[in-house]
Amino acid sequence: MNRRNRFLIALLSLGLFSSPSLAQTSASKPAEVNTSGIVVLKDLLKGLPKDDRVEFMLNLTLSAGTIVSVYTAPLKRSRNKGQVTQILDALAGTDPPPSNGQPKSASASPMRLADVLQGVPEAVRNEFLDSLSFKDGSVVSAHVGALKRAVGDKKTVEILALLAPPIEGIPGKEPKGLCGNGWCDDSACTAVNSAPLSCQPRTDWRCRSTCR
Repeated sequence: MNRRNRFLIALLSLGLFSSPSLAQTSASKPAEVNTSGIVVLKDLLKGLPKDDRVEFMLNLTLSAGTIVSVYTAPLKRSRNKGQVTQILDALAGTDPPPSNGQPKSASASPMRLADVLQGVPEAVRNEFLDSLSFKDGSVVSAHVGALKRAVGDKKTVEILALLAPPIEGIPGKEPKGLCGNGWCDDSACTAVNSAPLSCQPRTDWRCRSTCR
């Protein structure tokens, strides 16, 4: 059973999501996901009413940087079952997690994004949430420019550590982006032409070194 199906079955068992067959499709426009397989929350949730989008993002729960629980009520207010399935499929992904570069603790406590970002000004918090990028359900990059200006670099580092805990070993350097403790400065997870995903230079972004 692949990771996407396990993710959706877990939601069903928790009563968080009621869905038709996983194979069901919708005549509506599919959730927007770029060709590299990276899912950016702002693009994925495009068209959702702002309050519903923010509520959905704040209630995403991550463990060791990977989504383990979602609250679907905000989606169901304006999206049909097929559209909700598409969004959950995009977040769950289909590939297994990488075998290397795993967090130090496989039993990291689940963290709700609302708790991770507690105390961050609303506008800054929402911009950060919109920028969160995922690959197969795991966070790979985020825009931190406004966050750093609002709470400082030290607090930003603490927030990123809660979002995705430190990784064993010290990664090497990516172009113009110093990597350490799992995150690379001034870089985002992206693919150049047909090259594999990697942390590429981008000012005011942080890239997770698991980007691959």
